[in-house]
Parts: sequence; C-alpha cells; structure tokens
Amino acid sequence: MSEISIDIAKFLGLVLTLVGLFWGMSRRQQTMFEKHLDEKFAILQLRLEQIEKKEGDNGKEVARVERQLMELRADLPEKYLRREDYIRGQTLIESKLDGLALKLENLQIREAKRD
Repeated sequence: MSEISIDIAKFLGLVLTLVGLFWGMSRRQQTMFEKHLDEKFAILQLRLEQIEKKEGDNGKEVARVERQLMELRADLPEKYLRREDYIRGQTLIESKLDGLALKLENLQIREAKRD
C-alpha cells in the first residue's frame, strides 16, 4: 500500500485555508442576508409612512364628512318638513277653509231670506 504523507505544516495550511474559506463564505452570506433584510425593512418603512400619510388624510376626510353631516342635521329642520307636519298643516288649512265656506253659505242663506 502506498501511504500519502503530508507534513504537518502543509496539513495545517490546508486546514486553515479551508476554515478561512468557510469563514469568508459565511461572512459574505451574512452580509448579503443583512443587506437583503435592510432593503426589506426600508421598503416596509416606506410603506408604513405611506399608510400613515393616507391614514392622516382619511382622518381629515372623516372629520370633513362628520362636519357636513352635522351641518345637514342642523339644516334639516329649517329646510325640510316631515310628512306628518305637512299633513297636520294641510288639515288645519282645510278645516279653516271649510269653516269659511260654512260661514259664506250661512251668509248667503240669510241674504236669500231677506229678499
């Protein structure tokens, strides 16, 4: 059998080279991973800022709509009449007209009797 003989210095050199290569590759992989994470976090931060800006705009819009709704609620009694109120008013007017018609009819009957 043939023996492979390597002296200790070459063996240690080979082991150190492999360890250094492995360490270098792992550092590069870690650096790339951190870079990738930094990019993802930057994108997430940008999206979060956009969402916060839209949320602020939406808050302003909600406040504007609530203000308009309150103004509408305040204006409704002045500008619009409920159906029941209209019917009550019409009934009152019609009863007064009926009373006036009755008085006119009675007046006509009296005048007819005088003649």
